[in-house]
Amino acid sequence: MPGRGVHFAVSEPELERLLAARGDDAVMEEVQKIEERWEKAWLIETDGAWWAIHLALSSKRAPSGLVRAVLGGRSLYRGDDYHVVLVAAKDVAAVADALAQLDQPSFKRLYDQIDRKAYGRALSAEDFAYTWENFVPLQNFWKHAADAERAVVFTVDG
Repeated sequence: MPGRGVHFAVSEPELERLLAARGDDAVMEEVQKIEERWEKAWLIETDGAWWAIHLALSSKRAPSGLVRAVLGGRSLYRGDDYHVVLVAAKDVAAVADALAQLDQPSFKRLYDQIDRKAYGRALSAEDFAYTWENFVPLQNFWKHAADAERAVVFTVDG
C-alpha cells in the first residue's frame, strides 16, 4: 500500500469544517488546510509503516478496539485515491487505552499474524523494527489526543 500515513488530532473548529464538507473535493480542501498548518504537537507521521501497523491491529487476534487506530474509523473521503478516516473525540480514549496495552512482545505477536499477501512484502526482523519504531510514537500520540479530547483524522494517499 503506497503513501505515508499521518494522524492529526484536530481541533473542534477543524472537525466541524471537515464534517460540513460535502464531496471529496471539499474534504480535501479541509485536509489541505490542516496539513498546511502542520502543527507538530498535534500530528504523528507513521511513514510507510502505517500499513503494517494497520494490518497488525486489525488482525483476527487483535482486541477489537485496536482496529480504529488507523483505517477503522469513519471514512470521510469516497474516492479510492486517498483515505481520510475520522475517529470521534468520544472514541479516542478507548483507542488510546487499547494501544497502551501493547508492549513490544504483544505487538510482535500481532505483527507475526499479518496476512503476507495483503501486506505485499516479507515480514522480517528489519521490517518489524521499522514498524515498532513508528508504532511507539503513535501510542503516545493517541494518549495526547485523548487527554486533549480531540478527534483524530488519519490521512494517506492511495
